[in-house]
Amino acid sequence: GSFGSACAGRFCRLTGGGPGGGGAQPPAPTTYAEAVLRLTPSAKYEAAVAEALVEISARLKKVFGEEASAMPFGSIVQSAHLEGSDLDLCFDVPGEEESSAVKEDGKADNTKQVQALRRLLGSLQGRFRVIETRLWKNMKVPIVIVGYRGASGVEVEADLSVGTVFEEVEKGFADRCIRRLFALCPKALHLARVVKLWAKVEKLNKAYEGFLNSLGWTLLVLYFFLEKAELSAGDIHIEEPDERGPGGDVSILPPLLHADEAHGGFLSVEDQTAQLPDPEELAAFFDWIASWETWWPPRDQASDENGKMVWGMSLVDGSIIEVPPPAKTWPDSSALFIEDPGVRIAKGTSENVARSLKVRTWAQTVQCSAGAAAKLRGGGDAASEEA
Repeated sequence: GSFGSACAGRFCRLTGGGPGGGGAQPPAPTTYAEAVLRLTPSAKYEAAVAEALVEISARLKKVFGEEASAMPFGSIVQSAHLEGSDLDLCFDVPGEEESSAVKEDGKADNTKQVQALRRLLGSLQGRFRVIETRLWKNMKVPIVIVGYRGASGVEVEADLSVGTVFEEVEKGFADRCIRRLFALCPKALHLARVVKLWAKVEKLNKAYEGFLNSLGWTLLVLYFFLEKAELSAGDIHIEEPDERGPGGDVSILPPLLHADEAHGGFLSVEDQTAQLPDPEELAAFFDWIASWETWWPPRDQASDENGKMVWGMSLVDGSIIEVPPPAKTWPDSSALFIEDPGVRIAKGTSENVARSLKVRTWAQTVQCSAGAAAKLRGGGDAASEEA
């Protein structure tokens, strides 16, 4: 009805008129379902990302030899990425793949990683351009950000770092755990894309500005579906066949989950539409965030014999559990603690994905969530258009 049409128009404007990255745009979606499905990255963009991975891998081997390898991680491995999402890649370079060493003063020594990245940069010419380098002294994970514009004309931004293991956990392990849950609950995957786009548009997704990052938003969506009993905690241990790439080949990107034929899948539009969350479920998610103070336990209820435990949201346990407090906190740090599932499973420890979140920015996020829920449920054409 009019609500679906209004939602579709809004989503289309948020994504710049549809996928494809320039040129002629497809017709605007006319239904809510069309608009949500439009958030799936286009086949054109997926091909561009795959081409970028092949070209970067080839440069790696040219510089460091055939044993050098690239491994994707991040939202593309999760299958929760949007059109234009970055391609996160880490490398194992023979003799230089170790995590940052530690100097006598306790600070990180990233000399080997920086040297390797500088050598790689020297080979990234032609269709590559350097966007940014973050090679500062003592930085734990130095990275370079490059753009690659392939045959399609679509530019892919790639974030490159050295080493496939960080602090004893394989990079991308949390992403593979997330992918496992999305594989079992397509509704959660589609809702995560909507929520991530909303957070981006509302400017609520930058950790360096004190907000929740995209990983945090993704974990919140998955916990919401655990609360709804559409997922269970044990599901996170069920490996998805292509989580390391087709047939376990990390040199190839994992395929999109729940894809149609245009994206290399087999689902029909009708099948995909049946997997979507309806607008009420989207509103319920925002309501859940807006009412977090009613279900998040008070700080003084968590304590061990020394009174030093805090509450943490755990996908691994499927509940809010007692966890040791973060090593570093500030007076304005938010009480929200979202456990990294990869670190928890690999090391048995709890690390807070929401460690950058502040009291002020979380309050702003909660207020915006309440507003989103109200708009989604509001009556009348004006309310529907704003939703």
